[in-house]
Amino acid sequence: MRLAAVPFIVADAQGSQQPEATAAGWAGPALTTSVRPRVIPKADLALWRRLRDAGFSEAEAEERVLEDWRHRWALGCVARVTGELFRRAVPAWLVLELVTAWAAVYFGLDEDSTAGAVDWVAAREVERRRGARRAS
Repeated sequence: MRLAAVPFIVADAQGSQQPEATAAGWAGPALTTSVRPRVIPKADLALWRRLRDAGFSEAEAEERVLEDWRHRWALGCVARVTGELFRRAVPAWLVLELVTAWAAVYFGLDEDSTAGAVDWVAAREVERRRGARRAS
């Protein structure tokens, strides 16, 4: 299943990326990089039950729960990439720009959702760095 494509790169539903073998002159082994959340989100069965109780069909309730799950998966991927960039001392403004563009292309996330996830990770990174300074 293709979610998004940029020249020579294909992304699937889990955010895995690999070069397209059809790229002109490209004949090397397929390189694959995957981004997955550190904690895999679980489907919200309570939401499904509330939707069913409210009169939604089983298919509608399932689609809404899956939409919620995909959104939480995407935010988890954003958090994972953001944390990796912060740990490599990439400036915060650049992290925000890079991750916002990436999340929009690969997951269709809006800027507010992405910024919220980046802020959440940034707060934890600040705490981690403070703890590292105290220990030294």
